[in-house]
Amino acid sequence: MTTINGKACVANGTPVDKVFSDGRQVYSRNLLADSGFESGNVPANYTWGVPDTSIRTVKVMPATGTFPTPFGNYMLKIDNYSSDSSTIPDQYVQYQLAEPVVIKAGEAWTYSYYYVSAGAATGQASDYLLFADKSPLFPLSMGHDLRETSGGQTTWHRFVKTWTADRDVTVTALRFGFIRKSTNGTGWVCIDNIKLEQYPTATPWTPAPEDVM
Repeated sequence: MTTINGKACVANGTPVDKVFSDGRQVYSRNLLADSGFESGNVPANYTWGVPDTSIRTVKVMPATGTFPTPFGNYMLKIDNYSSDSSTIPDQYVQYQLAEPVVIKAGEAWTYSYYYVSAGAATGQASDYLLFADKSPLFPLSMGHDLRETSGGQTTWHRFVKTWTADRDVTVTALRFGFIRKSTNGTGWVCIDNIKLEQYPTATPWTPAPEDVM
């Protein structure tokens, strides 16, 4: 087994799905490419949930003084800077995965990511894994639960959800956003270190092997 950059594991040029140490699993392969946004590129093929893009942005950004510090060099930031009370309250962006992820019935999977939110975005989340028809996979999603906001707008929190699949599904896209908790408030969400792994608990974040090979 070869360790690349101390992060992702391959054997003879093939990604390793799991690594054990003293009988305990310590590594699961991340199925999501560029899930720490370390390419510095905004995810391809993204769309907003509502058509007016003049009052909202999605960007990949480095550390700044007033936002959380990314775990690597970059993080995803989604914001709405309109104070117009008539703006649709559900603000979100969704983007296609580079490769769909196939989940088979009976398999245990875990989805996790880190987030920080501020302003009107500190209310209900709007985060999902999506199928090809853009419908949500609720068992592995935050859905419309309330975000954890303790520590303020520079403190990361990790969302974790585990599911034993009761059917075959294919994940094709990710969605992140929020439902504005006040009709005339601006807000933003930062996302970093997303991981989708075939394991019944969350292991420490690692990049997809394809990101470092």
